[in-house]
Amino acid sequence: MVWPFVHFYDQIFQGLREKISQLEQKNTALFNQVWDLVAKGDTNGLSQFVKGHKNLLFLCNYEQDEFKGFSLLHLATLKNQGPMVKWLLQQGVSPMSCNAKGETPLQIARKNQSNEIIKILEGKVFSSTFNMKEILIFLPLDFLSNKSTSLSGKSKNSTVG
Repeated sequence: MVWPFVHFYDQIFQGLREKISQLEQKNTALFNQVWDLVAKGDTNGLSQFVKGHKNLLFLCNYEQDEFKGFSLLHLATLKNQGPMVKWLLQQGVSPMSCNAKGETPLQIARKNQSNEIIKILEGKVFSSTFNMKEILIFLPLDFLSNKSTSLSGKSKNSTVG
């Protein structure tokens, strides 16, 4: 004897599978549009496309073929799209992300000898790593005044007596 609710749940699950399939197709289409804009270097088009949906810049990692694990920054680097690389970095995309082979965008730029991209990425990586504003926050402010103690521990204004 087949319980009547089994047929009912089967219909519900079939409907859910269809909805999931539709969402996956829609997401794939969105992803492909973003991927194409980056590959072409169309910063204006990408800016308009992701307006209000900036998270797309961080979620579009390619998971197939030779581009496995590529972020949009990896792709822009590979396609030698300097203005796109700059724009993605300004939007907060990490220059330190690694693809499935463990390569950062900077390593890809060096492998391809893309001097313009290397300059852009090195500037961002090193400015991120050694951000002086962040370092200065941890320095005692009295080192900046005239009356401060020197690094040797003696007061600059003390007199020998």
